[in-house]
Amino acid sequence: MGGALAYRPMQEADLPRVARLLHHAFAGQEDMCGTWLRDAGLEQVRVMGGSAKDPDATLVRIPMGQYFGGMSVPMLGIAGVAVAPEARGCGIGLRLMEEAIHECAREGWALTGLYASTQSLYRRVGYEQAGHRFETRISAHRVADRGGLPKLPGDGEVSTRQLTDSDDDAVRTCYARFAESFNGLLDRGAYCWQRIRKMRDGTLTKGFGFVAGGILEGYVYLHQTRKPETGHHDVSVMDMAFTTPRAARAAARFLSNFGTVADDISFFGGPLHPLLALLPQQIYQVLKRDYWMIRVVDLKKALEKRGYPRDVTARVGLQITDRLVPGNQGAWTLEVADGRGTLRGGVSPPGACLRLDIRSLGPVYSGLWTPAQAAMLGLIEGDQGALEAAAAIFAGGGTPWMIDMF
Repeated sequence: MGGALAYRPMQEADLPRVARLLHHAFAGQEDMCGTWLRDAGLEQVRVMGGSAKDPDATLVRIPMGQYFGGMSVPMLGIAGVAVAPEARGCGIGLRLMEEAIHECAREGWALTGLYASTQSLYRRVGYEQAGHRFETRISAHRVADRGGLPKLPGDGEVSTRQLTDSDDDAVRTCYARFAESFNGLLDRGAYCWQRIRKMRDGTLTKGFGFVAGGILEGYVYLHQTRKPETGHHDVSVMDMAFTTPRAARAAARFLSNFGTVADDISFFGGPLHPLLALLPQQIYQVLKRDYWMIRVVDLKKALEKRGYPRDVTARVGLQITDRLVPGNQGAWTLEVADGRGTLRGGVSPPGACLRLDIRSLGPVYSGLWTPAQAAMLGLIEGDQGALEAAAAIFAGGGTPWMIDMF
């Protein structure tokens, strides 16, 4: 079976079979799986199998970017990885992912990322944990009690209104300003924006904007789920962003006003979503949902397109191994100044070199682990000078997190 496997774009005729693969992998209804594939774009679906008419494995590619150091780095998301039940245990999943990495490299993607159903498979092709996605749940009446979130100068200048399609450009501009301030947030493409606006069952979310001086400074997209037994409901925040303190407070007050008829409000982010810093008390639940993983595909692009602390001038050597992308292998020197990085191939600077596999670069690159912590875990090796230089280079941005599930 191994030598005959072919990796190729999905064809329209493959749709029933691929929907079946996804049904068995994720227990979704086959017709809903077919709808999801069409929403993602059939041209982004890849299949693998021994017969052009009978694929045994599939995945979906999601073009987008991801913010690191305040800059958007091109990142190809991978989702919907599925293998037919009768074909499991034969190595086809590994072959599928190896071919996907090769395709990413040919296309010039800097990074690829995913949420892992099984980490062991993805680690074998160079992915590693790189950030968090947590769910925060809080009683609606506790989001901003009247005594804990007083009015401040400028708050009265913010008005709230429902958003329409004509606000799309302003929403995306607001989100970009918010997202670039945090490592790991996505520079969303059409696929992820669609998931913000529409639930999986087709229900549309409702958007509300916080406006001052004609500028959208923040917004919330939400969905309400009614509880027939009580007449109350829960509020699920699908997306939330703000670019000024007054917009952040407006968002908190807006959500608190659901407290008369809503029980709980939930939203996704890191272990400490920035909205929580405004609350008067630490009375909420933060639940781990997922750790996402990334893989560096093009080392030079990944290190040169991200941002770095502007006050850092440093240099570190990297000795990289990568079994799937030979162009990443060997000795490199990363120099950082004025917030930008330059990567040059060749001899690493003496006394300041890190030795690591491409998989181990992910959590250091994202900021999940400091270089010293990664060394303690056995992910990298290097002397103290190299660890300190790398720590200065990859500092800033806080713990990496994500709102979106893809």
